[in-house]
Amino acid sequence: PRWQAAGAEANATGPVVGAENATKVAAAADALTATLDVDAIRASRSTRDRDEASFGDDADAFEADKKARADAKDAHAMLLSALRWTAEARLAADDAKAFEAAMRDLDEWVDTSKGTAADVRLRATRFKLRGQPGLALGSLSTFLASKAGKKCANDDLKDLRGLKKDLFAELGWDFLASAEAKKLLDDVPGEGTSF
Repeated sequence: PRWQAAGAEANATGPVVGAENATKVAAAADALTATLDVDAIRASRSTRDRDEASFGDDADAFEADKKARADAKDAHAMLLSALRWTAEARLAADDAKAFEAAMRDLDEWVDTSKGTAADVRLRATRFKLRGQPGLALGSLSTFLASKAGKKCANDDLKDLRGLKKDLFAELGWDFLASAEAKKLLDDVPGEGTSF
């Protein structure tokens, strides 16, 4: 989930900015969550998919189960989006306790150390806010070195490397911050100058 501050270009990306926007995003996330049957999602995620042989000759039951699984998978994806939006919104509102609570809710459903670029950014920010910059840098470095990190979108790469650069700068490691800016320029030509 990504939003820009008011006045930014229409399709630009970046983390949530501004408390007013954060309130709207949190409300949208709550509205989405309210439409989902969380217990059904949990039940679906706690059991394995059944193969066709387990239904015997009842093809209709197999198809119904297959459809229910697909619907639960879609609902799970919507729930994860809502949880990520909530964490983003709490972060933008500078409410550390609410952000931590939102991250605990997200951790219940997904391993943020192995999730998407957004999950890793949120996790690293969480460590940063806890005063654990080493863990934040470790999370970022591990993800950026992984296959998923190498395949992530340029906007995500810019966000992750930007956070890593900021952490290095806060620690007084300017040479590493400069190296991170150069790495972004190498990975995404033309982006290093706005970094």
